[in-house]
Amino acid sequence: MENVIKLPINRIIAITAVTIAVASVYASQQRVGVMQSEIEVIKASAVPIKDVQIMRWEGNIQRFRSNIDELETHLLVESTLKNYDT
Repeated sequence: MENVIKLPINRIIAITAVTIAVASVYASQQRVGVMQSEIEVIKASAVPIKDVQIMRWEGNIQRFRSNIDELETHLLVESTLKNYDT
């Protein structure tokens, strides 16, 4: 038991927060890819989908991308601050 690494609680919280944020970015990127694929399939098919619905989906994609950018910026700032903290 002497080889146990002890981390301060704020480090554990920071590591957990970054892990969750990275997973969220990855999941959002995957969702954007799926949504884009669905739109392309619908546009190529003979299914009559209203352009308004496609525009909504494309708007959702833009929101996901904005969220991804915001999370990535937050992660960059956090990692920069952590480097100065150590």
